[in-house]
Amino acid sequence: MWRYEDPCPDKSTTLYLVSAMKKGINYWKVGITKKDDPLKRDPKHYLEVFRDEKIEWGADAENIEINIARTFHWLMLNTRSDGYSVSEPPAREGLSYDFPVEVPMKIYDWWLNLAQTSDRAPNPDFEPDCGNAKYLLSDCRYPNGFETAFNYCWLAMKGGAGFDFNNRIYKTHTNASTDELGQAFGWMFEHIPSEFEKLQRYRDLAEQYYKLTDEYIPQLQQLLSFRPDRPILKTSDNVPMWG
Repeated sequence: MWRYEDPCPDKSTTLYLVSAMKKGINYWKVGITKKDDPLKRDPKHYLEVFRDEKIEWGADAENIEINIARTFHWLMLNTRSDGYSVSEPPAREGLSYDFPVEVPMKIYDWWLNLAQTSDRAPNPDFEPDCGNAKYLLSDCRYPNGFETAFNYCWLAMKGGAGFDFNNRIYKTHTNASTDELGQAFGWMFEHIPSEFEKLQRYRDLAEQYYKLTDEYIPQLQQLLSFRPDRPILKTSDNVPMWG
């Protein structure tokens, strides 16, 4: 089990990757459970365990699961757009069995490693008497507006990991005006009365944001570049279940 220092330990949650069959359809499935053996989570449909990792905070396990499932969704969507026909898994957190097992394992390992190595922002709602985590992977920023690496990738994958590297602000953010940066970052620092301080805060935020962009967008796009071993010209008409 991987751990981080926190005064309020939670009961561990297992993040797993299994092969499964439901309604006669084989698929790969990511999920979470409090059970020691993931197969006991759904013995009727689960076949074999390929990954299982105990994670101290249930919220972290759920966040990783969601990101893996989103990656599965975008991977199948992009694959169909490229002219492949892939079966639709009968589960929101599933990946088509048309992909070899190495693909879901690489996606699982990438997100797990990111969660293990990402920085964590202080939880503004932390209660010393326990009940929640002192530091968070996502849904929380540093006081200066900076994002954790995990939260950046969470938001990027939510939109399909696309980024316009020709974006003007991306290229010229070190010289961009306060208005240009404010528009790019949701006017986050408009409450600051000093124009000099406001501009510096925006530039610091842009520097951190685009550093994360340079590091992680290519990796996320690589996760979405996997394809089945052989193309099928007819594209499936199935509608993905993950929204």
